Amino acid sequence: MTDGKSFNFVDGSQYDSSSNDAYGQVISSEYLNLILDNSKTTNYFSINLGEHLPYNYGKSSLITKGFDTQMKVVNFYSKVLNERPPIINIFLFEDGSSYRPVDWDPYTGKVQGYWQPLIRISDSSMSAIGMEYTHYVQDHTYKKMGGLDRSPFTGNHYGFGNPSSGDSWVEGVGTFMPAVIADWYKLGSAGKFSHTNLEENKYKPDTTYKNWSPPQWLDEEYSIATLLWDMYDSKNEKGDNVTVRINQIWKLIKGFDSFQQHNPSDYHGDKRNIKYFKDFYDYLYDESNMSGDNIDDLFISHGIPQGWSALGRP
Repeated sequence: MTDGKSFNFVDGSQYDSSSNDAYGQVISSEYLNLILDNSKTTNYFSINLGEHLPYNYGKSSLITKGFDTQMKVVNFYSKVLNERPPIINIFLFEDGSSYRPVDWDPYTGKVQGYWQPLIRISDSSMSAIGMEYTHYVQDHTYKKMGGLDRSPFTGNHYGFGNPSSGDSWVEGVGTFMPAVIADWYKLGSAGKFSHTNLEENKYKPDTTYKNWSPPQWLDEEYSIATLLWDMYDSKNEKGDNVTVRINQIWKLIKGFDSFQQHNPSDYHGDKRNIKYFKDFYDYLYDESNMSGDNIDDLFISHGIPQGWSALGRP
């Protein structure tokens, strides 16, 4: 299964996602051929794979539902945000969902080195598929500094337990975007990530609502995800006096500027993309149409005063 433009579905139970050997091994049928229309940005198909592929109901359901969800995601990025990263292999039937980042050539926008980017998927939800593809798009969008840079950090999803908000920034954007995409398509998961309502403003970097599996600690990434959602949605409450269109928010997320250096790893030349909550706060002050008071109120309401998740911690 492939849309011929953006992604290939690969059987992760047959091909090892930790190697590059699976490229070109797309889930397919010997007697079912779908004609690709090269005049279109994306190709969309609606078929019953259970009639054509040698999989049980559970796997066929993941393929068909996953294909529909993945098409919604790539169409959103392509048509709404004008983001079209290179075609990527998506391995199904994996144990959990994840994205493998790579190094990008800042001049050509192509992958540097042997390893290729890939996505592993274990379920067909918008949260899983939308988050991992968002990581991929953001990684490619940050190619001017070689791709995503979460450093310094101790572990993925460690949140406030990390020495900076670098990892939580990436995960927070990945949490926010599936909720927006679902809202765009008017799906039941609109405004939610994995059943969590992003309209809930209780998450702060150091709260412990989502600290049930240490060392993973998700509150910090939810603090920025809910902040982004407050920027986007039209429901304004205390501390939220703005509504910003998603293409403008995405432009701000992609910010590339001479940000303040907080750690030795921060610079890639004389500029870099946004790495920390503090960078995003500073960039809003410089580049958005929001007033300073509205920016301050928004960040304070999410426990990130002036962009600091803690004093001296960007």
